[in-house]
Amino acid sequence: MQKYFVEHGNPCQEGARSILKLFEYSTRYANDIILITDKRGQIIEANERAIITYGYLHEELLQMNIENLRDSKKSPSYESVQQKVALENGYIYETWHMRRDGTSFPVESSIRQIQVHDKFFYQVIVRDITRRKRAEAAAKEAHQRLLKVLDSMDAGIYVADMETYEILFANYFTQNIHGNIIGEKCWRVFHKGQKGPCSFCTNHKLIDADGQPTGVYQWEFNNTKTGRWYECRDSAIKWTDGRMVRLEIATDITDRKQAEKALRESEAAVRKKLKAILEPEGDLSTLNLADIIDHHSLQSMMGDFHRATNIGSAIVDLSGNILVAIGWQDVCVKYHRKHPETRQKCIESDIILSNGVPAGTFKAYRCRNNMWDMVTPIEIDGRHLGNIFLGQFFFENEVPDYDIFRNQARQYGFDEEKYLAAIDCVPRWSHETVEAVMAFYAKLAAMISSLSYSKIKLSRAICQQKATLRKLNESEERLRLAQKATNDVIWDWDILNDSQRWNESGTEVFGWTDIVKHPQTAAWWVKRVHPEDRQRVEKGFFAVVNNPEKNHWQEEYRFYKADGSYAQVIDRAYVLRDAQGQAIRMIGAMLDITDRVQAEKIIKTSLKEKETLLKEIHHRVKNNMQVISSLLNLQIIRNKDENAKQALMDCQGRIKSMASVHEMLYMSENLSVIDCDTYISKLARDIFQSYHPGSHRIKLTVDAKKVAIGIQQASPLGLIINELLSNSLKYGFPEKEHGQIIIRLKVRKPNIVEFIFSDNGIGIAKEFDWRNTKSLGLNLVVLLAENQLNGTINLDREKGTCFTITFSLENNQTFS
Repeated sequence: MQKYFVEHGNPCQEGARSILKLFEYSTRYANDIILITDKRGQIIEANERAIITYGYLHEELLQMNIENLRDSKKSPSYESVQQKVALENGYIYETWHMRRDGTSFPVESSIRQIQVHDKFFYQVIVRDITRRKRAEAAAKEAHQRLLKVLDSMDAGIYVADMETYEILFANYFTQNIHGNIIGEKCWRVFHKGQKGPCSFCTNHKLIDADGQPTGVYQWEFNNTKTGRWYECRDSAIKWTDGRMVRLEIATDITDRKQAEKALRESEAAVRKKLKAILEPEGDLSTLNLADIIDHHSLQSMMGDFHRATNIGSAIVDLSGNILVAIGWQDVCVKYHRKHPETRQKCIESDIILSNGVPAGTFKAYRCRNNMWDMVTPIEIDGRHLGNIFLGQFFFENEVPDYDIFRNQARQYGFDEEKYLAAIDCVPRWSHETVEAVMAFYAKLAAMISSLSYSKIKLSRAICQQKATLRKLNESEERLRLAQKATNDVIWDWDILNDSQRWNESGTEVFGWTDIVKHPQTAAWWVKRVHPEDRQRVEKGFFAVVNNPEKNHWQEEYRFYKADGSYAQVIDRAYVLRDAQGQAIRMIGAMLDITDRVQAEKIIKTSLKEKETLLKEIHHRVKNNMQVISSLLNLQIIRNKDENAKQALMDCQGRIKSMASVHEMLYMSENLSVIDCDTYISKLARDIFQSYHPGSHRIKLTVDAKKVAIGIQQASPLGLIINELLSNSLKYGFPEKEHGQIIIRLKVRKPNIVEFIFSDNGIGIAKEFDWRNTKSLGLNLVVLLAENQLNGTINLDREKGTCFTITFSLENNQTFS
């Protein structure tokens, strides 16, 4: 390039040096050929890769035009390439270049125009793509081989674009069915009346969230155009142009599907027939004659009869199916049963002409091929299922009408001479012989019917017996497992034979190893009942056994164990009796309750101790409160201030009401609740007597139901009674000679209590705010009713004073 600038002149030597330096740096490590040419294609610079690849010296290359390096037979002209560059601001294309030794190689050329001041040049980057071309050729060849393999496969194979559903490839098998479908939509080709992609399309199952193939997806579908069934294996692959496509291989499985359907139908038919034969209420109408009779054995037996008598016969069902055929004549085998028209006449004769014959009888008729037949029906359970035939034959005094048979031979194309010869071989029997043989066959038919139906009934009985045994075994196994789970000792006493059997728990619980293996007697059991319990248990036990009106027995006693100790048991049993009421069997279950009895004793002892302690606590609390009351009483006696004395008396009353609760709990059997009837009556009368001893001016009435109430509610209720009753006695009757106080306790609902305190005294003034008063007594009543009893309190001032308090029982219990 430096030489070029020297020869052609350069107004800016510094610019030329910059270009040279840039070219040197940009090409030093390049693996591609880099050339700089002028507009005419004259090479003005080439890198080391160009020298190595083309085989020319650097100076030689600078003397050449780029056209000298291009294979003119396989390359476009450099001028046309320059035009492309001018239009597209650069151009990349594939072509062929020549080495010095004359060999050509494929290249990818990239050309763009560059400007240095006012001059234009072309930069050409040439990449040797020999390896790539070989790889592409190999891939193309492999692709073609793959397509040939796919074409040779006996399965439908096609490739479709996963976005456009366009079919890109279809093998010969597929195109042989659907025609040339390349470029068509897959959903339109394979399905009738489809207006868009299939709802069951597998595309979304073939690619994961990252766009990578998920593997083979296998499914089945029924082609709506051909009606054929296919097993499909779909997978996502990259096509030759790099896009993701669906490859589907569809194997025709129609024959397999039909075989599976036929097998299912056959299995259903067999199950239906087995159900008809084996179930007690089976429908025999679903059975054919072949399902019932043993036609193989009948074939052998009737064959023996034919060898002895030379008389042929057949058993045919009502559909014309031949189950047994013995000694048939050539005219039947070689002619009438062979030609389709005469064979149809034979079948019609067997089905239509033989119809309407009563069971146990027979009839003769001329078949539609003009020979004699005899028939007797086979009926099973009153249902006509088939016939036994004797034929073909002529009667011995009968002259066959040969003209009829000649016409038949000509009509159906039989060899007339041979056909008539076969007619002459048809046996001639007397009427007596025919009737005797048919009488035998009629009895044989009756025997077949009887034996076949008996076999069905026997099969049903056996099947039912097996089902019963299976249920019995299952029931016994469940019983055994249930016994094992409960650990009860089960015993079964055969009373008539005095034989007792015990289950495995008899050994596990009591240690007796012989009672499971060997039956024991009732005396063995009685001997092991504790001597103190024996008379009672034995008397009650045999009282039930000997009383036809009693079947249930239960007793608790001590039973002797193998280790010498006694187990406390509960023994229950049920008696089975015969029609006369006599006990024949007794089944019992013995439960070891030793641990439970011991635990109950411990609990009762502990409970007794706790009850004693609680009674002592209640007693001491009551005594302490009485001491406090006595101390208050001393203060009342010594105190001269009437107001103070009254306050002390009020406190004394409240203490007495609380002490009364503990006194009643101490005296009660139930330490958790007390009886409101007794409690309220005693408390009210004690308070009444303390204020009006011996007075008859005011009458006190207490009407309290027997309600169980706990200490948490009894204490505040007692305080309320103390406050209301003391207030009434102190302030309610200042001038009246006579008055009445009534205390009631009612149960409104199962656990709702209503307490009513009323008097007919002067009452509380209407302007008096009884809920917000300075009086400690009324304040205490309201607080106790609402906060302690969690109830409601109301005051009625119409006739004296009437307080009503309603609350719920905490223990939810009432006395009867």
